[in-house]
Amino acid sequence: MSSLTRRLVVLTAAIGAIVAAGNRGVAFVGWPDTLGAFCHHATQIAVVRVEAVDEDKGVMTYRKVRDLKGTIADNVVRHTLPARTMGANQAKRFLNRDNVGKTAVLMQYHDVVETLVGDSWYRAFHDGNSWTGAWVDRPMHWTYGGSADRLAGILAEVLAGREAIVPSYEGATNQQFEARKPPAWMRVGLERKDWNPTRDRVATERK
Repeated sequence: MSSLTRRLVVLTAAIGAIVAAGNRGVAFVGWPDTLGAFCHHATQIAVVRVEAVDEDKGVMTYRKVRDLKGTIADNVVRHTLPARTMGANQAKRFLNRDNVGKTAVLMQYHDVVETLVGDSWYRAFHDGNSWTGAWVDRPMHWTYGGSADRLAGILAEVLAGREAIVPSYEGATNQQFEARKPPAWMRVGLERKDWNPTRDRVATERK
């Protein structure tokens, strides 16, 4: 198989995954969207722990810690993260044995899931049999630009109807993003569904 043919196969598979998700993926997120909107649209939200990483097979294994919204049926969830769709370097960021034991957060809308491991997001799709990572989701860092440990507590607050202040990369330079230095703080809540930095941006993380 030629290099061009392989690329076409990969592109076709990626497009097929997105089409298979249909309008569900479109309805789940905008570019960008608020944390309140994600909490509103998500069918399931759960805190999980990275139980195992198989670098050779490209598989992340998560064990559920607790459900925050809805119920994820399986206590053990596996995501395949192909280097051909996510990019080899980006996939390695997640497929790192140092991630074992870390907290992660799954925000799912039917067959689309946003996953935060450490301080990095990726999106995966379910094809009816298994979860497959499609891409590293950098725009999600506008929605929330902190750690999964911290997000677990913030989500519990927001889902209980309270507001919170979260770090955001809205307006970030590449240098700020790579250094993981969020330049903004945003007020979030279930009633703040539309992306409106003028309204929601605050000077500090204090409420």
